[in-house]
Formats: sequence, C-alpha cells, structure tokens
Amino acid sequence: MTSELLSQSELLIVEETTGKINSINIDGLYLGQALKSFFNAVPGDVARNKIIQIIDQNGIKDDQWYDINQARLLYYYIGITYGPATIARVGYDIINAAIFPDFINDPTSALQSIDAAYKMNTKGENLGGISTEIISHSEMNLTFTTPFPCNLDIGIMKGCTAKYGKHATVKHISETCRDNGDGECQYHVSY
Repeated sequence: MTSELLSQSELLIVEETTGKINSINIDGLYLGQALKSFFNAVPGDVARNKIIQIIDQNGIKDDQWYDINQARLLYYYIGITYGPATIARVGYDIINAAIFPDFINDPTSALQSIDAAYKMNTKGENLGGISTEIISHSEMNLTFTTPFPCNLDIGIMKGCTAKYGKHATVKHISETCRDNGDGECQYHVSY
C-alpha cells in the first residue's frame, strides 16, 4: 500500500486489545473491492467519514491488491472501536453487496460458496479457508481458518442466508477462536 491504513495510535489500540492477533504476520494480498465494500456498515457520519478518509488517502482501488495484514487489522480496529455488532454488520453488508452467480440460489449454496469467494478476494499461501458440512436441509457446520475477526464470519454467514430470504442463527461451537489467536473457529448455522 502507499501508506498505512491505520495510524500508529490506532494500531496501538489493536495491539493492546488483541495481543496475539497483531503479532501474526501473513504473506498475502486482499482485493481493494472487498476492502472498500464494508464502510457503509460503520455507524455514524464521523466514523464513516474516517473510513472514507482512509480509503481516499490510500487511493484504494477496486481492482488493486493490498497487504492482507493491513486489511485484517482494519477489520479488527473497526470491531474494537465500534463493537462486535458493527463488524458482524460489515460481514453482512459485504454479502449484501456481492453479486452471486445464478447457480447459487439458496442459503445452502451461498454458504458453500464462501470459500470460493474468499479465495477470489485473496492471494497468497496459507491464508486459510472455509469448509462446510451439511447437517440437514437447513443446518450446516462451517469451519473458518481465515485471518479475520470471528464476528465478521458471523455477519457473512447471516448475510448468505438473508440474501435468500432466511434468518440464520449462528452459534460458535468450538472452544478455539481466531480472535484469541487460535487457528480456527467452528460454527453451527441453522436457517
């Protein structure tokens, strides 16, 4: 990137709050379009203007690739600063803005497509992924090994079901959590 997405004081907030999360350095890239798609979910004009200012200062372009560490720290910063509901809303809005191919036409196929969509918006080795296990026609277990906040996942899963007219209940079913520095989060989704 041409400059940092977060100021030193904002990075300090992330570091003090997340500890292990900030110390992880991942060799990868994140697509600008995905990075820009979240700012409408941030509450309040002041916060939204801050995000727009960050995007403008850095000249973030939809078709360019950016350091994945800066992207994930920005997501963590938003979650820390504005709360877990906001970062979940960010995930929801990312899905709401996404265009899905015609063959994805229900909550199950949308949830199963998260891994492919993630891989279309990231470049690099060992960036994790999303695996799914169908339990029934309206229940799935998903495992995320991506480097992003847990509540972002929850919003993405709820967005996938809402896009096709279903409300989802998402439960974190594993003792491990990426927000605590673990390698994965597992969820049960019913819709």
